[in-house]
Amino acid sequence: MNPSARRFAVALLGWLIGASGGAELGAQVAVRGRVMADSGARPVVAAEIVLDSGGVVARTDSLGRFALAGVVAGPLRVVVRAIGYRPAPLELEVPSMGVLEVTVRLTGEAQALDPLEVRGEAPPAAGKLLDFERRRRFGIGSFLTRAELAEKERLRLSDVVRGLRGVVLVPRPWRCGGGFAVTTSRAHYVPKSACAEPWDGYRRGCYLSIYVDGIRRYDTSDPDPPNVDDFLTERVEAIELYRGPGELPAELSGTGTICGALVIWTRISGSDDPGRP
Repeated sequence: MNPSARRFAVALLGWLIGASGGAELGAQVAVRGRVMADSGARPVVAAEIVLDSGGVVARTDSLGRFALAGVVAGPLRVVVRAIGYRPAPLELEVPSMGVLEVTVRLTGEAQALDPLEVRGEAPPAAGKLLDFERRRRFGIGSFLTRAELAEKERLRLSDVVRGLRGVVLVPRPWRCGGGFAVTTSRAHYVPKSACAEPWDGYRRGCYLSIYVDGIRRYDTSDPDPPNVDDFLTERVEAIELYRGPGELPAELSGTGTICGALVIWTRISGSDDPGRP
C-alpha cells in the first residue's frame, strides 16, 4: 500500500472509531441525579424512577444515585417513588447535548397497610395467666376461659360454677352474709363458723379451697368459706376447678386442700376482648 492510501485508511479508521464512540456516549447517560430524604442528607435506596406511561426506567443505588440512558431530548415527565415516602412527580427538559443533573428530595409518609387477620388460639392475656395456660394444656381439671365467661356475664358466679360437673353449692348462713360456698359432691365436714350460730351453721360438705390470682384465700383450716358471688362474673378472666386431691397440680396441693380447689383469675386491667383466654 502506497503512503497516500495508508494515510487515507488510518484517517477512515479513526473517523469510524470516533463516530461509534460518540454514538455510544450519547446513548449512555442523558439524566443523572440523586434521591434524598427531605429530613436530612440521607440517601433513599431502591427508589424507583417511573415514566409517566408507567414503566420503571431506573432504581437508585446504595448512595441514592440513578441514571437515565437512551431518553429523547426534550420534555420528560417521571415520578420518583419509594416505600415510606410520598411520590414526587418531575418535569424534566432533557438536553440534546451534555447531561442533566438533578436532585430529588422525598417527603416521608406513613404507609396504610391492609388489615391483618390472625387466626388461631390467642396468647395469654398477661404473665399471671401463664400457670392457667400451662395447667389447661395438661388437661386435668375443668377450665373456663374469658371467651366462655363472656357468654355468662349476666349470671352470678355461683350460677356459672353450678354447671360444672361435681360442684355442689351450699347456702351460707344469713348471719355470715348469705350467698353460696362451693363444695364437691362428697360429704366431708362442717366448717367451724365464726359468725353463725351452731343451729344456723354450714351444711356438711367437702369445701373447696379458694385461690385468687394464684394466692390461697381459703382452705379447710379457715372458718367461713367465702361467698363465690362476691366475685363478679364480668370481672373474672378465667376459672380452674379441681374436684379433689387426685386432680390437684402439685403447686396447689397441701393439707388445707384435701377437697380440691377453685382458682379464680381476675380480669386484666384494660382487657375487654372476649376472645382472649
